Amino acid sequence: MRRLFAWGLILLLASAFVPRQSAWASVVMQGTRVVVVEGTREKSIQFSNPSDHPFLVQVWASRTPGATEDTGLPFVVAPPVFKLEPRSGQTVRLKILPDPELADIERVYYLNFSHIPAIKAQAEEANRLILLIKSTVKIFYRPAALHEGAFDIGKRLEYRLTQEQLEIRNPTPFNVNINSIRVEADEGIAPVDMQPQMLAPRATARWGFRSAMHARDKARISISTVNDYGAEVTESIDTVVK
Repeated sequence: MRRLFAWGLILLLASAFVPRQSAWASVVMQGTRVVVVEGTREKSIQFSNPSDHPFLVQVWASRTPGATEDTGLPFVVAPPVFKLEPRSGQTVRLKILPDPELADIERVYYLNFSHIPAIKAQAEEANRLILLIKSTVKIFYRPAALHEGAFDIGKRLEYRLTQEQLEIRNPTPFNVNINSIRVEADEGIAPVDMQPQMLAPRATARWGFRSAMHARDKARISISTVNDYGAEVTESIDTVVK
């Protein structure tokens, strides 16, 4: 009986601290990446609030994901802080400055935004759990010579395949976002043991296989990458097994 009373008391005390509003719909940014080309003055980015609650939103650029003290960036965000009313939208302008580090390859920066419910003063002492939500997307800053974009990027990579591993070199000036890779060999499919990652310009990466691969002389590589619009593109390449 005492044990039941103790558990009942614990549940009663816990219920007193359960937030009245347990979940808040998130602020949504249109698109999953931002692509800018040298010479462009600004880029418009659209945010929307599909919920019935207002939010305070902060937007900033950085060299690394989530960093808050970067200086000397080739971007100015306007407005950097704003209130987003329920079921409304806000356009943020990303003003683009010359980048002395741009050279001849694409550079990657990050656009971060955080939002928190804009509650009334009298509600501050109520039993609410207020969460600050942060999100980050990549900004791809390209030299003017690369304005046509990174099309058919999977076929422009260089592949070296052995029985033990797959090596990929990126000879292009673009950053390549790879979601997944698999190898079709003589005796079935050999998935590559990898997590989604970005392969920098002129960089090389190597991966092993989740299961043994058996191939005599040829194999087909299927690689899934993410294009400028955030869509996944799968391409197949025939290669020789070393």
